[in-house]
Amino acid sequence: MIIVSVYERVHATFLTAFAELTEGVKPRILVAFSGGSDSSLLLHLLCETDAEILAAHVNHGIRGEEANQDEAFCRNLCKSLSIPLFVCKRDIPAIAKARGLGLEETAREVRYDYLQKIAKEQGCSLIATAHNADDNLETMLFHLTRGTGLKGLCGIPPRRDNIIRPLLRCSKDDILAACQELGIPYVIDSTNADTVYTRNFLRAEVIPRLKMLNPKTAEASVITSALLTRDENVLSNEAARYSLANGRKQLVDLPDAILSRVLLREMSVFGLFTDHRHIDAAISALRSSSARAQLAIPGGFLFVDRDAVTISKIDQVRVSFDIPLTPGLTVIDDRSAIYLGDNDDLTEKDINKLKNIYKFAIKATIDSATIDRALRARSRRPHDAYRYGGMTRSVKKLLQSQKTTADERNRLPIIVEGDTILWIPGFPVADTVKPTDPTNTATLIYFHNP
Repeated sequence: MIIVSVYERVHATFLTAFAELTEGVKPRILVAFSGGSDSSLLLHLLCETDAEILAAHVNHGIRGEEANQDEAFCRNLCKSLSIPLFVCKRDIPAIAKARGLGLEETAREVRYDYLQKIAKEQGCSLIATAHNADDNLETMLFHLTRGTGLKGLCGIPPRRDNIIRPLLRCSKDDILAACQELGIPYVIDSTNADTVYTRNFLRAEVIPRLKMLNPKTAEASVITSALLTRDENVLSNEAARYSLANGRKQLVDLPDAILSRVLLREMSVFGLFTDHRHIDAAISALRSSSARAQLAIPGGFLFVDRDAVTISKIDQVRVSFDIPLTPGLTVIDDRSAIYLGDNDDLTEKDINKLKNIYKFAIKATIDSATIDRALRARSRRPHDAYRYGGMTRSVKKLLQSQKTTADERNRLPIIVEGDTILWIPGFPVADTVKPTDPTNTATLIYFHNP
C-alpha cells in the first residue's frame, strides 16, 4: 500500500488548481503574505512553479508589537527565499473610525487596495491569496446566518478578476500538517482566538462541531460552492438579457429569480445596495394594478409609471428648483440645460456640440417684445396651467397625455415670467408670447438626457 503524505496530497491539489487558475501561462504573481500558516505554505508552493513571485504584507497596526514581529518574520522569510517583499503600515482602527466601518471590513478593504496598487506598479498579472476550504465554509455560514440568496451561498470564488486562490480546495488541517511535515515556520495571529468576532466564533466553535459529523465538511463546502456557482451563473446570464429599458410589461412576466437579479443589478449601477425586502417590494410595485408607483429604497427611489421603470439616487431626485435664465446657456443639473438668446447667437454647429453632451434638444421661439421681466426655469407645481391655441390647459394633464415618467416630470423645467408660464419643452409656447414680428424674437432651447 502506497502511503501518500499530507504535503504530497496538498501539493497535488495545489498544482491542479494552479494550472486551472493560471491557464498554463507563466505569470508574474503577487502573494498576499501575512506570515500565517496558509500564506507561508502558499509562498513555498508557488516557489516550486515557473511563476515569478513577489510578496506584499500589510501591518494593520492593531496588535502593536506583535504585528511588528509578524512584519519582521515576513521580511526574514522572503529574504531567505529571495522573494521581493513590499510592506505598508496602516492605522486600521483610525481608518475604520473615519469610515464608520468595522475593523475586519476596513482591514480587508485596505489590504486589497494595497495589493492592487503593488500589482499594478510591479506589473503582476495575478494576485494570489491563501484562502482555504475552511475559509470557504466559514464564509458560507457567515452569509447563511445573516440571510442570503444563492450568490451569498456560493462562498469564495477560486478566481475573481486578477485574484486567484490556489489553496481553496485544501483544508486548514491539511495545511497545518503540510507545514509541520516540511518544517515551514509561520506566525499565529492572537486575535484569531477572540470569539467576539463572528468569523472567529464560527472557526472556533461551529466548524469543529460540524467536522464531528463529517471530517471532510470543509472540502464538501468547496464542492457545494462549485455546484451553486454553476446554477448562479445560469440565472445571472439569463438576467443579463434584460434591463429596466425593457419596460414594465416585459419585466413582470419574468420569474422572480430572474427579475430580482435584474433589479439588484440595475440598483447597483446607481450605487444602491438593498436587501430582499426592498427587492420584494420592487417586484410587488411592478406587478401591482396601479399605473404608477414610487418606492423608497436605501439611498434612492424606484419609479413605476405605466410601462416605464426608472431608478434615481436621492441626490438626483429634485423636489423643487427655481433658476434665473441668463443670456446663453444655463445648466439646470447634470442632465439638462436651457439656452436663451437670439436666433443668430447659436449656430447649428454649437447645437450639435451641446447635443454631444445632452443628446436631445427641443427648440422654441418667443416674442421678446412682450417680455418685461427676467425669465426663470422652475419645477412643476400643483395646479400649474397655461394657455396656448386659445385654450387654458392643465400642465398635469398635458404631461399625462404624453406619458412622461415621474422622473421626467420631476426634471422638466417650466419656463416662466413672474407667475406666468411661457413654455414647457415639448409643447407650444403660450399665446401671449407667440411670435408676431420676426425681428423681435428670442430663442429657447432645452438640452437634456432622457
